[in-house]
Amino acid sequence: MSVYPPADTLAIKAGNVDMTGNATVSSNLTVSGTISGSGAGLTSIPSSAISGTLSQWTTNGTTINYMDGNVGIGVASPGAELHVAGDGAIIVPSGTEAQRPTPYVAGMVRYNTEDTKLEIYNGTVWESVTSGTPPLYSFTSPFTFTNAGIVGRNGPTITQVRDQYSTSGTTAWVHDAQNYLSMSNARQGIQEWTVPNNGTYQIKAYGAAGGSKSNYSAEPGKGASMQGDFTLSRGEIIRILVGQRGEVAGPGTCDAAPGGGGTFVVRTPYNTNASILVIAGGGGGVGTVNSGHAGQNATAQTDGTGGTGGWTTNVNGGGTNGAGGAQPPNTPCAINYVSGSGGGFLTNGGGATGGPGSASTGGGISFVNGGLGGDKSEGSNGSDYKDGGFGGGGMGNYGAGAGGGYSGGAGGQGTSCSCNAWRGGGGGGSYNSGTNQQNTSVSGSGWPIEGSVIITQLS
Repeated sequence: MSVYPPADTLAIKAGNVDMTGNATVSSNLTVSGTISGSGAGLTSIPSSAISGTLSQWTTNGTTINYMDGNVGIGVASPGAELHVAGDGAIIVPSGTEAQRPTPYVAGMVRYNTEDTKLEIYNGTVWESVTSGTPPLYSFTSPFTFTNAGIVGRNGPTITQVRDQYSTSGTTAWVHDAQNYLSMSNARQGIQEWTVPNNGTYQIKAYGAAGGSKSNYSAEPGKGASMQGDFTLSRGEIIRILVGQRGEVAGPGTCDAAPGGGGTFVVRTPYNTNASILVIAGGGGGVGTVNSGHAGQNATAQTDGTGGTGGWTTNVNGGGTNGAGGAQPPNTPCAINYVSGSGGGFLTNGGGATGGPGSASTGGGISFVNGGLGGDKSEGSNGSDYKDGGFGGGGMGNYGAGAGGGYSGGAGGQGTSCSCNAWRGGGGGGSYNSGTNQQNTSVSGSGWPIEGSVIITQLS
């Protein structure tokens, strides 16, 4: 090795080279140990002269420092893996959603050039970093609210719905002590969801199907699908009633099936048209075994529909303007033969013991009155008739029950007192106050029979 100009002092001691002053190495220098110095450090080392791997950084004043596994920029003693000091800025990677690096790793941060916001990957989804008050909790988007698989006139308990939903990861909020998902004892089955943050949310609701018969191939009426975008506020409480399908009627020839419940998504004050976000009507039940009358589908329009073939009084019977369906006529048989019409948003459906808006529990109960399905005990005929579905579905009797919804459907009527002459129930009406609406009655095979609500946070 040649050193030029000669160092002020150059000595070899116990295998070490001690050098005092400045020196320029004009050939190769191989070091198997470490290099230490008290001056400004090593300078002017061409990359071609370095072989092997350098174990750590050297320092240049206080600009960049490496200490105990931490890197500091503008700070002499970095306090974390990366510590940047000063009043400047950091430029992070940027690009479109399609350019996001894969595989995703929790904690990744980048600038989204499409929505012009910083975003972070939380381990499940990419979330935009927005200014202002942070969200109350990490919401699982999209999230599907269900009826926990319950069938009949009574809705699920809070324990049943919480147990139905996942409790791991970002869905743990359903069990949070702050009750971001709750339910009042006075309104069993109506879930109360606390909005996590200000923003735009897409809400899609399905109404439930009506009941079928165990020995009959005719199809029950299906619920409607209603979707829209809504601006929601952090901390506001949304009430969600997920409709339940009507029960399966027994094989008796005098037993028609009940109606399905509508699905309701409503904000405060919970009892006016202005408070409705979206309502998806439920389907009507199937008529008696030999009648050939399937249940009627719910409609994406606001009015409820009539039962199969209408009524002999030439009246549709479906509710309008948020009311329950009318009381089916007592012709050609006594009133205790008739089924329950569907409950609306504001008033109950008519049934065997009363007209629309009455306390009759044969008709479906309105949303503002609790949303219960029609009570089968109000009918006095049939051997295995069933309650209406939660969400205002009418009970089944000789005639089939109707679907609940914004306006209730009409219960099925008979053409004679014979068991084989009773028709299917009408479908419930629907309502949507959102933007970018997509509203559909039945569309294609595989249409869901259970109610549900799917909420997606858009911004």
